[in-house]
Amino acid sequence: MVYDTGTHLTTEIAPGGFPQRYGPVLGGNQIAFTELGSGNGGIMVFDLSTNGPLFNVSISGDIDSSPSLSPAGDAVVWHRCVGGNCGILVR
Repeated sequence: MVYDTGTHLTTEIAPGGFPQRYGPVLGGNQIAFTELGSGNGGIMVFDLSTNGPLFNVSISGDIDSSPSLSPAGDAVVWHRCVGGNCGILVR
């Protein structure tokens, strides 16, 4: 959900299905979050200035979490674990 301080309205980002979203972060006009409704957790990015589309940047069956966005919103990094092997990915 995004709260507009000017209109005092709350708007759901990319509504539909049964979203299980957590860990939202902002960068530029982008918002990124982990979507648990997408396998083991997909890292989703949404452009607030164009109202979408919702884009899965991780596209993996592995456990993806903890997204961060650059201040300009042009790069996203996240944490991925496969078994006991974990790493940081960037896109």
